[in-house]
Amino acid sequence: MIKNNRFLPKNWVLKAVVVAVTAIMAWEMYEIGVQCVFLRMTGIPCPGCGITRATAALLSGRVIEAFAYYPAYGALPILFLYFMYDGKVFSHKGLNRAVLIICATVIALFYVIKLLKL
Repeated sequence: MIKNNRFLPKNWVLKAVVVAVTAIMAWEMYEIGVQCVFLRMTGIPCPGCGITRATAALLSGRVIEAFAYYPAYGALPILFLYFMYDGKVFSHKGLNRAVLIICATVIALFYVIKLLKL
């Protein structure tokens, strides 16, 4: 067993299982055509609407289509790293915070643009 390996995040097995189960559930929902619950209840898309379709497109090799479904898709791998490493991706605390704020701003910006197009 590896002890104190600085490259492995804390609780990485549990976090990997959570990510895998979430991905499998999202894929199954995509396959059977389940629509976003928030969208169905309010008629307004949620900030994450399009992520499942974008991931399915990306896994099928359709990169441009993935970004068409969810323009802020590039922020998701960074947020995944923040999840896995408890927000400590970079050694400098200010840089961690700045990158996280940029990702959140990009997601919020594209969400507002999506709402304005409705």
